[in-house]
Amino acid sequence: MYFFADNKSNRAEFIRIPPDASVTKVKELMHAKWCKERPSLVISVTGGAKAYNMKPRLLRAFRRGLLKVTSSTGAWIITGGMNTGIMKLVGEIVQIYPSRCRPIHLIGISTWGCIAGVQQLDGHGENVSYHKPASEGKGVAPLEPNHTEFIFIDDGSDRKYGREISFRARLEKAISGDFFASLSKVAPKMTRPSLTPTPTSRPEPSDPIPVVLLVVEGGPNTVRTVHEAVVENSIPAVFLEGTGRCCDLFAKAFNLYNEYRQEFGLTKENPQSNIPATLRRFEELKNKLREALKQELCAISGAGDGSDDGRSKKASKTPATAGEAEKRKVDTTDYFELVYECIHTQPNFLNIISLNSRSSVEPDIDLAILEALLKATSGSDSRKTNDQRKYEQFRLALEWNRVDIVKKKIMTHDRDWDTLKDLFEIALNRNQTEFVKLFLDHDFSLTDLFRNHDKFLLLYQNSMKEPHHSLPESNNPLQSIYQQVIQPLIGDFFKIDVASRSPISSSHTRVNMDNDDDARSCCSRSLASPNNATGALNDFAGSSPLESNSNYYLDIDKELFLWSVIEDKREFTLLFWSRGKNKICAALIATLIYRKRASKDKDNSYEQIADEFENLAVQILDEFYQVNSHTCIKALIRLIPAYGNVTWLQLAAEADAKKFISQRAVQEDSNRKSNLSQRTSPTKTLFATEKGTDGTQMRLMHDIEDRNTAPVHFVAVGCCEQFLRAPYVKYLYNLYLHVVFLLLFSYVLLCDFFPLYEFQTDVCGSTNDPEKQDGNNNSPSVKNDEAKTNITVPYGFHKHDRPAFTEYILFLWVTTLLCEELRQLFSFEAHSVRKKITAYFEVFWNKLDFLAIMLFYVGFIFRFIPFTECFCAARIVLSVDLSLWFIRLLDIFAAIKRLGPKLVMIGEMVHDLKFYMLMLIVFILGFGVSAYSLIHGANKFTWHLPRDIIHLAYWEIFGELSSLSKFENNYRATGYTIFVLLIIYMAIVSILLVNLLIAMFSNTFDRLHNDTDRIWKFQRYSLVCEYLSRPAIPPPFILLAHLWRFVLYISAHCTKSQWFKAKYNQHKNRTKYQIKLDEKSAANIEIVEDQLGDEVYYNYVKTVRKSPEEHELDEERDQTPQDKMFSKMGTLEDRVRIISSQQAHVLEYLDCVIDGLKMIAGDRIRVPERRRLDPDESCSIYNSSN
Repeated sequence: MYFFADNKSNRAEFIRIPPDASVTKVKELMHAKWCKERPSLVISVTGGAKAYNMKPRLLRAFRRGLLKVTSSTGAWIITGGMNTGIMKLVGEIVQIYPSRCRPIHLIGISTWGCIAGVQQLDGHGENVSYHKPASEGKGVAPLEPNHTEFIFIDDGSDRKYGREISFRARLEKAISGDFFASLSKVAPKMTRPSLTPTPTSRPEPSDPIPVVLLVVEGGPNTVRTVHEAVVENSIPAVFLEGTGRCCDLFAKAFNLYNEYRQEFGLTKENPQSNIPATLRRFEELKNKLREALKQELCAISGAGDGSDDGRSKKASKTPATAGEAEKRKVDTTDYFELVYECIHTQPNFLNIISLNSRSSVEPDIDLAILEALLKATSGSDSRKTNDQRKYEQFRLALEWNRVDIVKKKIMTHDRDWDTLKDLFEIALNRNQTEFVKLFLDHDFSLTDLFRNHDKFLLLYQNSMKEPHHSLPESNNPLQSIYQQVIQPLIGDFFKIDVASRSPISSSHTRVNMDNDDDARSCCSRSLASPNNATGALNDFAGSSPLESNSNYYLDIDKELFLWSVIEDKREFTLLFWSRGKNKICAALIATLIYRKRASKDKDNSYEQIADEFENLAVQILDEFYQVNSHTCIKALIRLIPAYGNVTWLQLAAEADAKKFISQRAVQEDSNRKSNLSQRTSPTKTLFATEKGTDGTQMRLMHDIEDRNTAPVHFVAVGCCEQFLRAPYVKYLYNLYLHVVFLLLFSYVLLCDFFPLYEFQTDVCGSTNDPEKQDGNNNSPSVKNDEAKTNITVPYGFHKHDRPAFTEYILFLWVTTLLCEELRQLFSFEAHSVRKKITAYFEVFWNKLDFLAIMLFYVGFIFRFIPFTECFCAARIVLSVDLSLWFIRLLDIFAAIKRLGPKLVMIGEMVHDLKFYMLMLIVFILGFGVSAYSLIHGANKFTWHLPRDIIHLAYWEIFGELSSLSKFENNYRATGYTIFVLLIIYMAIVSILLVNLLIAMFSNTFDRLHNDTDRIWKFQRYSLVCEYLSRPAIPPPFILLAHLWRFVLYISAHCTKSQWFKAKYNQHKNRTKYQIKLDEKSAANIEIVEDQLGDEVYYNYVKTVRKSPEEHELDEERDQTPQDKMFSKMGTLEDRVRIISSQQAHVLEYLDCVIDGLKMIAGDRIRVPERRRLDPDESCSIYNSSN
């Protein structure tokens, strides 16, 4: 390895080998050490080695095309490696415009004796630094500093160019490996996992790689190089016409050859025909072509060797020795024969790109290079069928990731897609979205491809990003994927057995309303509505439960969608989502997984794509609700077997999809769950069972439709039952009784909390407050009888024989709260207790409840321990616990629209405050410790010292300048030091930090204030779901509900009574707000959902995402005024051509009309003579008239 002094950022590795070295070993070295990723293409650049100035516009086209083809194919570029001519130009292009996708490997093959300063590189196994010599001698040139690898050919010669030509040709031949011949050996039906290995795997050196020769200008030795590459090595060549000499010679010869073939009537089918007449015509064509190329051949043969690249470069036009001059004089090479043999025998391997500076359109050099390989592939072997050629060309386009070439050049008929299954797998594994979409647009059968479920297992294993994931082989690979990968990301409510069930268990689907009175009454309405837009929705209204015996089939689009989401194949995710069913459910699953990944990886890009899928789900839901609101609400809570019996609302709540929850359909569903109108006042709700009118009672009963036929006793009982189960009623009763609980707790701590043993009055702090003593003396004094002292004991520390009755009530109340928390803990849908506990503690209010309950029991235990310190500890713990119970009251305020979003703001501000306090503590300690040491000097260490320091510094922030009084008369150095420190401290803390905190809070408030409606609706939905699952009786009476449930559980599991089992299942499932629809009803919903989803997807692609186009390089096309003029002229010419064509069609139409009229009216129709003018004639007439 050596370093360039001119380009210190580049390090190039090199080897020094003899000319007869094994090219196979060199190739293996390049794959193993230098270029570990296998390229899809190798570009060998050859041409002029003298100073070559390409016109700016042509240079821009060349640069853009070269970079584009290397970025899309990962191509290697092979040059002569010297810092002259076209080699220098290529190096500068790579340096100024590096590839962002992958590094460009620029490989130089040079002669060791022709390197300027070669002694700097004369080392073995060590790193060296290469400096360009100040002066260059004859026959040598410096190395180009932007090359990444070099191969130096050392044959012992000095200052003799061209010694590497033979080795370079053999190396290119080895890399190509008869590429076009080897392709014909690959059967189209052969299945391979991938054509190019993943970056982690090492490519096989024997794997052939297509090589193309790119010719820019060049001299006689370039002609020899082209002949050797095209004729002997079957490597296609691309010539840039307009760059001069060799390129112009081949361009003119190629065009004239094709023109003369038509002139002599020679076909392209058999140029090697042995028929005498044909041979005679070819000989005449050859002679005529030689005569036409005389001038170009003279320019080539008379240019000497000094114009080619490193393959035969000369540093000076003057011969170095007489021997070399003599050699040039006797050079009798017939360059026309070399050119003619290339054109005549391998026309498919020659490609001309016109770089005419007058053209208004820049040539696509990258497209021409790739088309050259396609052209060579199509004509490389006449024994190959058309399907084989298309397969090979498609394979090349797939390697280059150029879907535009496939559309325009290769696959022009639908029948061409029948034998490309393995190429689809390759595109899928390589994340080539446009190719996969192209396959699917041509009705490629995914069912036939993934008929074997093991392919899904391989698909996950090949794309796993996390190495700890392992998918064990089993009889059901799909179930293993669900269990190991999908369920942990979605949640335990995703039922694996349902998502991958057998055909037997997929039948007998019916509406599951037996155990859910809420769902039955909610979903019993008919869907007949004037808003019905489709027959599918009308069929749903009258559908009845039915049994289905349809066979279960694998939904390939769903499985590929889940795979793309889990493996973060974002473009595939949207593609397979648009093709699959249950689009709302799928979009919410994507939202859930991406939000979890965003939270885990702290990557905002995941949050953005999660928002995109949530918006898609919201748009479909809104359209669905407008079509038929009743069916849409049923669809919200229906179980979806394809996705493991999840519901839309489950996924939305789990994914924190506030925008989805805030939609009208979900809010109406929440209203039905709460069974009350939002306009019902709390007072009316509280006394509704006694004073409610018939209208109120009916409103509390899920809107039973047939009011006249309902029995009176059913209405009364149903009203009472539905009233008690209503989440809104549960919420109010819990609110009222929680306030009573707080009042009771406060009364116990303030008035009824006494020690049960002798107590030292000075332990729990100062009790010598004169006002308190006076207040206590007004009441009868209570003496400590056992101590037999005359000291008056404060009222709060009187000994009692037993706890007060209110304490027992409080203890019982908290115990009922503990039972309710345990019920909530075990009600989570999880497969293990550990997962239930984890899910329980993910909710902030559950953490607060657990802490408050534990603190209460700790304080209650402390008060029975006969130590004075324990009683003080009990009072402290219970005081802190009471504050937590007051904070717990805030959660109940979430139902209030003006207060609920403010709770979220408080939480966000507390999050901001945590980081703010870290900065504040630094300044508090910095000032406090310094000031305290200057005021008080050295002190004996006590644990009260930190409190004194913080007391000195903290209250200064709020204007309590107590430290001033301690040094205001101190005019010594310490006093002035504290004075300066206080000024700086107050300026930073009171001005800067306080205003920073205000700005942070203001930003948080503004960010959340615009979203308050969504936040409140989400809070309200969560509150409704929470209280829907709670027992109807609030604490402390909730203990009765828990006892009843415990009795049912014991009876159902310990007895064989079916009544108890049915009653227990009904009690357990009563709060599950889900329905299971029959197949016909579910299919009707899915049809409408898919139709609306397709419309939403179309609008999304049209407005949000641009149509997929080929990725361009980030190069601004700065056009000169001349370029702009040519562009406008070309546009005008196109418009004139179109107008002329339309005018000709109009005149032909008028001729037909006149002929028709003549047939009807005869000679009575007079047609004036007119003259048609083409555009050129029109212009000449216009100019002559002016």
